[in-house]
Amino acid sequence: MSGVTIVSGNPRLEAAFVDLFGRSGPVRRIWSNQWRDPVDVAMDACAAEPEVVVTGADVGLEMAELVVPEIDRLFPSVTVLCLVPRLDVATSLLLLRLGARD
Repeated sequence: MSGVTIVSGNPRLEAAFVDLFGRSGPVRRIWSNQWRDPVDVAMDACAAEPEVVVTGADVGLEMAELVVPEIDRLFPSVTVLCLVPRLDVATSLLLLRLGARD
């Protein structure tokens, strides 16, 4: 297991992670407008066996609330980080309770 998978339609987010980590670890971005099932998103996000999955702010809180527990259930060794457009205590606690790590 290694690397970071970014679930986002924003290629600039991928570029920011590459700038941050360099090419020392694989950074890959996935996105599909066809996703309807959170299990499909979890499976796609973890297909390359990443250490970390980052959900971009463009995923939306509602989808993150569905995807995070699926990743945590199906791939418990994967760390999930959620980027949200506006951070508040209630949102942070909710996502942490669902399985996000940060």
